[in-house]
Amino acid sequence: MDGKFEYEGIDINLIKDEILEVAFENSYNVLIGECEIQEAELHEMNDDKVALFMYDPERSAELEDLVIMMLYFEKHEMYERCAILKEMALEIQNKE
Repeated sequence: MDGKFEYEGIDINLIKDEILEVAFENSYNVLIGECEIQEAELHEMNDDKVALFMYDPERSAELEDLVIMMLYFEKHEMYERCAILKEMALEIQNKE
């Protein structure tokens, strides 16, 4: 078994990866001010379109949110984003 789960030709792992990608992209873009919450990319779910985020974008990101985002982008070799998130994390850490 290769760890892939399929149902009627649908690769569930690809859907999961797509949802995560949209959530992290939206979160990052809102966090750095590249777009507003209302402008975030929509994802189709159950015949509806929703904006996905990895944290509540209506509140300030917490240190844990930034660390999770850094780990995600590091895994995808997006090191420039990691550097920006690290600076933001250090600012939060210095305030504590």
